Amino acid sequence: MHLHSIPRLYCPYPIWANQTLTDKIAIHTRAWLRKFALLNNEEQFDFYEKHSFAALIVSSYPFASEKALEIWCDLNTLLFLVDDHMDETTTFSSPEEMLSLEGKFMEILNTGTYNGTQKTLCAFNDFWQRVREISTIEWQQVFIQNIRDMFAGSLWQLKHILMEEKPALRDYQLLRQYLGAAHLATDSLTMMADVNLPEEITSSVLYARVTGHCRNAICYSNDLFSLSKEMSRSNDRAAFNLVTVLSDTKAIPVEEAIRAAVRVHNEEVHQFELLSAVLLSRYPNNNKAIRRYLESLQYLMTGNIHWSTKLTGRYPHIYEGN
Repeated sequence: MHLHSIPRLYCPYPIWANQTLTDKIAIHTRAWLRKFALLNNEEQFDFYEKHSFAALIVSSYPFASEKALEIWCDLNTLLFLVDDHMDETTTFSSPEEMLSLEGKFMEILNTGTYNGTQKTLCAFNDFWQRVREISTIEWQQVFIQNIRDMFAGSLWQLKHILMEEKPALRDYQLLRQYLGAAHLATDSLTMMADVNLPEEITSSVLYARVTGHCRNAICYSNDLFSLSKEMSRSNDRAAFNLVTVLSDTKAIPVEEAIRAAVRVHNEEVHQFELLSAVLLSRYPNNNKAIRRYLESLQYLMTGNIHWSTKLTGRYPHIYEGN
């Protein structure tokens, strides 16, 4: 595997770490994986343990309770496993097959029950039962829509793959947050960080833009750190990666596209900084809650970078920031 060198990313926010809590969450999620037989043998357990998903969740959500971290780590680990399975196999040969799987997920979310034996769906149903105990009806409705959006993004990607079409840059940038589930991360914060903002704020364009810049920064940093792995394992040169999309769109070499992707990422963070200040100034009576929300978004960004560069073996690369 050729390891690409990634320039230091701009993200001027603090890093959160708690090794004791990370270890506890890791032990819990390993037991949860065993309960639903989501991995086949000890070798696979050891392989995924090196990925340190618990470290990602703990460093990304410093305001969450231990119970919430357990539940959210279980879900994120499940999504990582599903993503890996889809990358390594020809899971879907038609859009209809993906729509069928979406229907099974939606049935669980809408009815709160699952009577089948498929391991992934059994595990997802268990997550849904537990998360409903600690979340509001309003959050649950947002989560259900987020799962729909995640499948819509995946369906868009699948159609391109089946038709052997490369994604357009603009389309990719619009849908990337759903491919990487960054919308799940930001929209979890009412539960994971006890963030409660009035609808006047959450329905505003300004709030959506601040949140969107955070989501994009998370996804673009992931594209950079995962590039080496994706290019070594895929036949399509990691077609659904910002670096490759920029390389194809601008007809530039990969190394130049890496630098271009870094600039795109950094501009997202700069815009996040700028609009965060505007959000605070526009709603002075809600500054305490807004600051909590902005800090939570900051930890999502730094947590992803810290995990990718320091804590996990999932994405081999050379980071110039180390």
